[in-house]
Amino acid sequence: KVADCILLFSSLKRWEAFPVDVWIKRIMERVYYEGNDIKKEVILEFAKEHFGEYGGYAQQYLATPEIFLCLALHATAHKK
Repeated sequence: KVADCILLFSSLKRWEAFPVDVWIKRIMERVYYEGNDIKKEVILEFAKEHFGEYGGYAQQYLATPEIFLCLALHATAHKK
């Protein structure tokens, strides 16, 4: 995952890189695999086939709403 992040977010501009962490794995499983547990390698192959050279953009598009939802839920849960 770290190497993919470096490829995607550095000056290397490798937009096809698709970093898979626990959050992306969960999102991909929910969105594309009906919530089934899927190996990271399968997710990477899916991303390569379906998102191609824009995999990094797709990864960010998938992750952003989830991140904001988690932040909102966290803020709400800790409000007094």
